[in-house]
Amino acid sequence: MWVYAEGTLTNAGLGLYTHIDGTAVALLGSNITTSGFVERAWPGIDVGGVDLAYRVVVRVTFVTNGSYTTTDDPRIRQIGIEARTADIWRYTIPLTRDRKDKRYLLRHLKNGQRIAIRDPDENATYNGYILAVREKAEGDPNSSDFRYGIEVDVERWDEQGSAPVSI
Repeated sequence: MWVYAEGTLTNAGLGLYTHIDGTAVALLGSNITTSGFVERAWPGIDVGGVDLAYRVVVRVTFVTNGSYTTTDDPRIRQIGIEARTADIWRYTIPLTRDRKDKRYLLRHLKNGQRIAIRDPDENATYNGYILAVREKAEGDPNSSDFRYGIEVDVERWDEQGSAPVSI
């Protein structure tokens, strides 16, 4: 989480708090007492790790001390949260004419529940969501070089493709 604060913060501070997935509130580091760009990580969160957050509620608290005057003018210019999103992979599956019924199975999985998918290059599975299924035909339908295939867009979180992960 980051904030860009400006104005006088010497007699006051900004406290950054978060609620992750409805849990108890967590203060992100100490109060901010300087102007400019400040970035804070959630306590207990491993940046680049497998920590998850489906809902994040942000709270900014303005904290003053006894020296705060009416001429102090702290402001928040910008505030934001950075999060990693899923990767989108596109697979092309070649099909012969007698195997075209497989496209119906893939269409049934589109926008459905999370499924385990086996990577064709490795003997491993990963969890993912099928986002799109597109038919693709190339060549003359009356010749022997006619090719039929399906392009499948898969949303996945595990960039290693090694083991199923919870998403």
